[in-house]
Amino acid sequence: MTKEQALLSIDASGIKPGQVWRHYKGGTYRIIATAIDESTLTPMVIYQSTVTNLEMPWARTLANFLSTVDVKAVERRFYPVF
Repeated sequence: MTKEQALLSIDASGIKPGQVWRHYKGGTYRIIATAIDESTLTPMVIYQSTVTNLEMPWARTLANFLSTVDVKAVERRFYPVF
């Protein structure tokens, strides 16, 4: 993937800093930033729990953040709360 492709993927995702997304297990997380991994050019999402600011930020690949999980039924790993 090129840097330009990574930027296009991030833009097409609609994920923006400040948005709140809910994890399928119930927690809510605020998007801090989107980023590109320097060594692999993989699009990334940086997010933090809305419950406390004491928790360290998390980072996931954009693909993983938008992926589905198959628990009892297939559902998105994260979905926007806005």
